[in-house]
Amino acid sequence: MNTEPFAPVHSPMVEDADGPMLKVDLHMHSSEDPRDALDYDARELIRHAAGLDFDVIAITLHGKVIQDEGLAEFAANRGVLFIPGIEKCIHRKEVLVFNVTQAEMDAVDTWEDLRALKQRRGNDMLVVAPHPFFKKSQCLGRHLEENIDIFDAIEYCHLYTRLWNLNRKAVRVAESHRKPLLATSDAHALWMLGKNYTWVEARPTMASVFAAIRAGRVKPHSEPLSPWGVAYKLGWALVFHETRKLRRALTGKSPTPVSSPAPDRRSSRKVNPTTA
Repeated sequence: MNTEPFAPVHSPMVEDADGPMLKVDLHMHSSEDPRDALDYDARELIRHAAGLDFDVIAITLHGKVIQDEGLAEFAANRGVLFIPGIEKCIHRKEVLVFNVTQAEMDAVDTWEDLRALKQRRGNDMLVVAPHPFFKKSQCLGRHLEENIDIFDAIEYCHLYTRLWNLNRKAVRVAESHRKPLLATSDAHALWMLGKNYTWVEARPTMASVFAAIRAGRVKPHSEPLSPWGVAYKLGWALVFHETRKLRRALTGKSPTPVSSPAPDRRSSRKVNPTTA
């Protein structure tokens, strides 16, 4: 059930739409991430996303563009369009950047560097503001509006309840600057997938998805957490995940990979807004 407490900034359906509604999540992590200690790799993540009927996903490792030349084909064979991305720190603030190389990102140290790269690359590169107003030092805060010209979209973060919601300022900024909102999972565990994602009206190509997002042909799907859900997610992050990161730092060993659980079919195409 779509219970998002906001309306899309732009209408998700327009007369010049050029494709179906695609189920998209552009903010995910896997065990290849240099900062996190996760127990599933990119291919297991793709398998699980395919089981949840995702059409498009991006893996956005911290500071690293994933290096696996066969990943796009692996995803395509499962009906998923894979988009390479990165969660890059600029002046200690996190930014999601898509369809870039590691060399390009290594050369970006400032907002002006990112702005210049975007001018060179044009429409084949996408920039999204993740969790911009959450109370962590890496969140963008005022830097979002100061550099709003760089951003194509703003993330609606998964971590909120009906009464406590730090996304509200993101919604106001999106409305003020006519930027689309994208719901994502920011998944650091397979059980985090399938509750927060975005329907994008586009053909299943990277260029079409990017163009549709910029045009606002999106319908975010986001489900508020219960207080228990917030406590569970924070507990997992602050206790379980941090313990695994410490163990990896001390032993040099990554967590043992696991096979994905059976997908929750409640997140299937039955909720596609074009057919509901």
